[in-house]
Amino acid sequence: MPEEKRQYKRFTVESIQGNMMFVAKVKILNISMGGAAIEADKRLNINREYILKIEYNGKVIPLRGIIVWSIISGSKKGPGGEIIPTYKAGMKFTNVLTDTTAGLLEFIEKYKKGEENRLSGVRFNIDVPPKAVLNYPFNYTVKKISLGGMLIESEQTLNVGDRFPMEIFLPENRSIKFFGRVASSIEVDTGGQKHYDIGIAFEEMSEEHKKILAEFIQTLYE
Repeated sequence: MPEEKRQYKRFTVESIQGNMMFVAKVKILNISMGGAAIEADKRLNINREYILKIEYNGKVIPLRGIIVWSIISGSKKGPGGEIIPTYKAGMKFTNVLTDTTAGLLEFIEKYKKGEENRLSGVRFNIDVPPKAVLNYPFNYTVKKISLGGMLIESEQTLNVGDRFPMEIFLPENRSIKFFGRVASSIEVDTGGQKHYDIGIAFEEMSEEHKKILAEFIQTLYE
């Protein structure tokens, strides 16, 4: 983050963790009462739980589920001309109870185009893809921090320019919340263990949380 480096002094920190709400737009390929096949531009981890939110007709259907398979399906060009892989994944719903059943049935009936017979049941292809997002929280480690941003270590790659709601957990049971903009992302391979060093610029931080951040950084001068 060149601008932040010139404007603010950055400090190396240890044992500072954070939490980010990962949000990805996805395309629903087919769906049933038990699960769905989706397409996304980020890798989805097998056996991890995600929340699929389907929006249509002013309604939102939240469907919690586990990714049971995930493959690279192709690629596309990013905003900077970079090649971004795309993925297809299978999701098994775990919370289709009374409160979501009616909404999911209504959605399938409205948008179904054709059906696929599977051992697990009938899946319906979707005629007009609705607006759908996938979200889940994941943790990261803060490596460096300043008043303008931070460098984090994450197992999840992020696209430059994306913005996420984030939180940093500070000593003395304090925390700060804000939106973080991805300014840089570099893959690091240390003996076969890959992770990503990601530069984050702070955005939309309240005055109260700016004060908490400034007080924490002041302790790093001492």
